[in-house]
Amino acid sequence: MPDKHHDTTAIQPKNFKRMILESFGEHLSFKRGVLYTAGMVMFQPWRACRGYLDAHDPRVASPVKLILALSAILVILAYISPTTDMADAMQQSQDASSFAAADTPEKLAAAQKSQADAEQINNALGPFYNLVSEFPFIPFLITVPLFALVFKWAAFGKMPYFRALVFVGYCSAASSLWFTLPQYIAYWFFGASAFFAAFMNALTVISLAVMFVFFFFAYKNLQDRTVASSLLRTVLALIYCTLFFVVVAVSVAAAFLTFTGVGHAG
Repeated sequence: MPDKHHDTTAIQPKNFKRMILESFGEHLSFKRGVLYTAGMVMFQPWRACRGYLDAHDPRVASPVKLILALSAILVILAYISPTTDMADAMQQSQDASSFAAADTPEKLAAAQKSQADAEQINNALGPFYNLVSEFPFIPFLITVPLFALVFKWAAFGKMPYFRALVFVGYCSAASSLWFTLPQYIAYWFFGASAFFAAFMNALTVISLAVMFVFFFFAYKNLQDRTVASSLLRTVLALIYCTLFFVVVAVSVAAAFLTFTGVGHAG
């Protein structure tokens, strides 16, 4: 009988490829880990939440792992196509539309003032855009805890905050997959064009619709609510989310503009 201790058929030599597979193979598998979970959260983040919290499915990666993996990808994409470039592209398209519609001296003057104000704000927010590009997990740290609180409040029931946090973490990862990655791809193909601006506007509407569907099915599946109850809580949660987003966005922008001195202009 062969000696099991000396059976070399199952032993594979160590090399660079083997080291990469051993380190990342499980996480970059379509059967388990980050890629498996990413495919799930794109369409059913509530299912990932149940698999991770209730079923303790080892194939499902935690939302933290997923967000960190996406953050690493976003850093690379931001290096290739900086966020400031995309913001400038959007502004150029909006300015072109404003000037095209300026058929009177008053409208032309208003368009010129709007362009000057937008350029001043974009220049002031440039360092902030760069900070987010280098550390893309910062928006996750701000929005996920707040939106999880909103999701819990709108549940009107015994929804543990940690459960809401896990679900919203998966939703935030899905939002990056649905919105952030496509915007980089669109910018590569179309650059500073009117089509890019139209695509971004359409993508925003689609992303909001996707989040509406995600929240609806989350209330229906995670809390076993009726269709009417789930719909009501989804609408309420999205109203809360909008208010939170506006307050946070305005507060961050105001603080940054004040710090950079733009708020004291004039």
